[in-house]
Amino acid sequence: MELKEQILHRAGIDSGGTFTDIAWIEDGKLRTAKVPSQSHAPEQSVLAVLDKLNSPPELVCHGTTVGTNAILAHRGGPSKMVVTSGFRDVLAIGRGERLNLYSISPERHTPLLADSDIYEIDLRIDSSGNLINIPTEEYIVNLSEKIKNSGAKAVSVGIIHSSAHPDSEVDLAIKLQSLTGLPVFASSRLAASAREYERWSLAAMAGYLSPVLGQYFANLNHACSSPLTFMASSGGLVPPEQVLDNPPVCVLSGPAGGALAAMSLGLERVLALDMGGTSTDVTLLAGSLPRTRGTEIDGLPLPLPTIDIHTIGAGGGSIVKIDTGGMLALGPESAGASPGPACYGNDGPATLSDIALLAGRLIPDRFLGGEMNLDRNRSIQAIRKVISNRMAIDEMLDGVIELALVNLTGALRKISIGRGIDPAIPDAMFTLVPFGGAGALFAVECARMLGLNQIVHPRAAGVFSALGLLKAPISCEHERTILKSVNESIESVLSSQEELVKKINESLEGWCVETVPVLSTTIECRYRGQTHTLEVPLDGEINAVRIRDTFESAYRTRYTYLHTAAEIEVVSIRLRGEIPAPHVEFPDISPVGRDIDLARAGTSNLRLDGSWTTIPVLSRDQVPVETAIMGPALIIEDFATLYLPPDSVMHLDKKGHAIIEI
Repeated sequence: MELKEQILHRAGIDSGGTFTDIAWIEDGKLRTAKVPSQSHAPEQSVLAVLDKLNSPPELVCHGTTVGTNAILAHRGGPSKMVVTSGFRDVLAIGRGERLNLYSISPERHTPLLADSDIYEIDLRIDSSGNLINIPTEEYIVNLSEKIKNSGAKAVSVGIIHSSAHPDSEVDLAIKLQSLTGLPVFASSRLAASAREYERWSLAAMAGYLSPVLGQYFANLNHACSSPLTFMASSGGLVPPEQVLDNPPVCVLSGPAGGALAAMSLGLERVLALDMGGTSTDVTLLAGSLPRTRGTEIDGLPLPLPTIDIHTIGAGGGSIVKIDTGGMLALGPESAGASPGPACYGNDGPATLSDIALLAGRLIPDRFLGGEMNLDRNRSIQAIRKVISNRMAIDEMLDGVIELALVNLTGALRKISIGRGIDPAIPDAMFTLVPFGGAGALFAVECARMLGLNQIVHPRAAGVFSALGLLKAPISCEHERTILKSVNESIESVLSSQEELVKKINESLEGWCVETVPVLSTTIECRYRGQTHTLEVPLDGEINAVRIRDTFESAYRTRYTYLHTAAEIEVVSIRLRGEIPAPHVEFPDISPVGRDIDLARAGTSNLRLDGSWTTIPVLSRDQVPVETAIMGPALIIEDFATLYLPPDSVMHLDKKGHAIIEI
């Protein structure tokens, strides 16, 4: 892999729940490394992979799960929130939606803040921005003292109608910050959403994550000599101070790197399958990065731009168990990096990795490039504890692998068929791109179940998300609420666009040495009276006709009809600025040292179709280009293993990507 001279020292680090990966360029060649993550001190894993470099990089591009894990495990805070009097229960009530209509015991989301963490204040404005109630200075001082004495490390503020008229909310936030000395997050500064619950939930999340991310960044900055940038959930790199201003922007940063890497392969239609040790992230890519503002994490809304990624709790560390109904189950709980799967030798539970090892899909002495030797006996002991006398080990192997395939194909169907896109239509066939350490162990079977006939297992697939961080642009995004009909909105749209362009340029000024930021404008519209909106691009001249035509075209595409008698409303305008990523491409692989006889690395006893069979094992680094490899076979490399089932054939293209056809 080659990079231009000015970015030779950029390093991409993807910190996952089980492993931390790094990709960098040295002497014009791609280098990669992987170390176990440390959940109690994740910065130590980042520093450990940076030690693999001979010299400090000029820029560290970091994707992290620290914020994600803090939310999922409810290990953030302590923080408090101040809201308009009478609205304390907004976070607890949410949208009142019943996601599973037929559940006899529906579960509600759990707010990040308890009722006792939320204070009310007599500050209220109407929808026109007029002040109705104003708290006294004495009240604000007393409230600040109460917050300081509570032990809180951050504060959030949510005032009714502040999205359209933020001044009063921002003034209150500034006063609270001055009096408490704590970071204070005004909801209107984080998102321009007109929906109170979504905006306040985001503010509560920001306050909840601030102490965790603040400590993490402080530890990294103290120990890391290189400048840091962090991957935002929208697929762009942002500086640490921007993350501290709005901590939820990097909640889904890790999977975003994988989506960028998959896009760079140049395939027209892709189903990306990123399967690591803790979870699996799936994305549908059809010519552009799919962005959304309707993402949720642990049932909580995230009204920020994110790459449209669906995540399930299925990874190599997913725990195998017998559920309360006596049925075999897999995940979503994970053994993580510590203790890890039983085969790691740290008294961990039985996991999918243990199943893959015993089923012959993993080679014990070739894991992590030979740096870790997997223990089959520990796997057998852990599995026997689970099954007791319920079934034979062979039956369990078959059952768990079938469960894994059902979970993975279910996730892929949800983002394709579930959205009206059949990936197996002959004239628009999608290509499955598996990556991550475990993706290729099950990918070809998933493709067959989906009706796909081509899989591309990319070069350096085991650290592919870290590689994607090398390709990420520096980015910045700002928005303003409009809430006016199309005809009445033009002046506000134009003035807001001008203001946002200045803010974008100011934010990116330090990065614009030789490159001018690429700006893109979108507006969020709806028919008046509707709850949900559509975000549409707005290029060229801005006028009422253009806005109306763009929205109606997008609406008809999405819903197949129009409300011709209804008035269209512009809800908000957004501007995104990007400094394009450095050019990164794979050079052709060298034929030197590649010979099919040298590639043979032994055999594996594989569990296949209810019986055992011996299959060849080949080293990917020595397989010649364009040489057909018939399944069943295992293709091994440092940080990933590709399982070729029967009736599949693989060859390496000149870039070193494995092309598998069914």
